[in-house]
Amino acid sequence: MFWMVGVLAAASEPAVDRIEARYRGAAGFSAQFVQVSRTPYGEERATGRVSLAAPDRFRWDFDPDGRAWVSNGAEMAIWDPVARSVMRTAAPNLASTPALALLSSLDRLDEVFAVQVVSDAADGIQLKLTPPRADGLVASVKLLAETSGAVRSVTIFDAMGNSTEVSLSGISLAAVPADRFTLATPAGATEFRAP
Repeated sequence: MFWMVGVLAAASEPAVDRIEARYRGAAGFSAQFVQVSRTPYGEERATGRVSLAAPDRFRWDFDPDGRAWVSNGAEMAIWDPVARSVMRTAAPNLASTPALALLSSLDRLDEVFAVQVVSDAADGIQLKLTPPRADGLVASVKLLAETSGAVRSVTIFDAMGNSTEVSLSGISLAAVPADRFTLATPAGATEFRAP
């Protein structure tokens, strides 16, 4: 959906079909996440909950500090509880946010990525996904799923060798209430707009 530049020619693979079928027609997407970002300078870990609704709404709530990134599709708000501030800006193009673009296209991976099945065995599925254009943000993605097609984790590798692994649990495909994609500025907090 977000990196789509035309349908990529690919033979149908049963492993890919199982993943796409699991997410096709989903009313929404929400899950607990553990995110581990690795660079030459170290490792950073974050946990929380992610919620998505087609085509372009998202919410990332981070534990335990209470940070939140929320987009209603037109505007994005970032809550920083330490600074007690909300920054508002135009919603990003989801292609510039690889994890969201990926999670929003689980029902049509083979349309959005060049897909290579690395393994399809009793212990699960491993795919290597490559975007159709090199953009610096994503060189490749490793996707791990249960044999049923339920995604366990995605690891995004950039051109510099950095990686971000997002492990998912408690996935729900139920509709996410619309009010989850708004963020009111708390009383006493500072609000500012970024260009």
